Amino acid sequence: MANRKNFNFELRKKSLIEVKKILDDNNLTFWLADGALLGAYRERDFIKWDNEVDLDCFDEFLKPRYNLLSKTFAKINFNIEGHYLGKGSKINLYKGGEKISIRGLYLDSNYCNNKFRLSKLYRYPKKFYKKLGILKFKGESFNTPSPIEKYLEYVYGKHWRIPIKSKKKLIRLWLEMGVRRRVGSKDKDKNE
Repeated sequence: MANRKNFNFELRKKSLIEVKKILDDNNLTFWLADGALLGAYRERDFIKWDNEVDLDCFDEFLKPRYNLLSKTFAKINFNIEGHYLGKGSKINLYKGGEKISIRGLYLDSNYCNNKFRLSKLYRYPKKFYKKLGILKFKGESFNTPSPIEKYLEYVYGKHWRIPIKSKKKLIRLWLEMGVRRRVGSKDKDKNE
């Protein structure tokens, strides 16, 4: 979700395929997530008002490759900003104003009986990653959480087929459903 309206979807597609090749070449299993998956599945395209491509992977596999990946992306002219290495590592890649986020989901055995994969702000039931699905998108095969529709219902509610353009409404929905964690306070235990 962004304020600007001049996205370059051809560049976004090209950048996504470049990122996919590098992640595949480095044996990093990743998948389309959140808005990228919603667009790929529901629209068969990028969501026209979404400002980024969301990719997730397991943090324990991203961390050891973090520095190598960062250097490799820089060599092919991606700007790397808003990244961090730690619990829930993340690499934000920019090229020509288009953004691709690679987020490492981590485990915390002290959190909700270890039923979730976590990022800094969000939580996802581990069951979605036991056996990844495959979705053809932009001429390539991408991994997905599985089953896709259950994942999308978890993230966007039972009405996930109806677009929500407001970032405020979406965040409110995520907080109500317990997808977005209230950092620093006790999380809701819905969806357990």
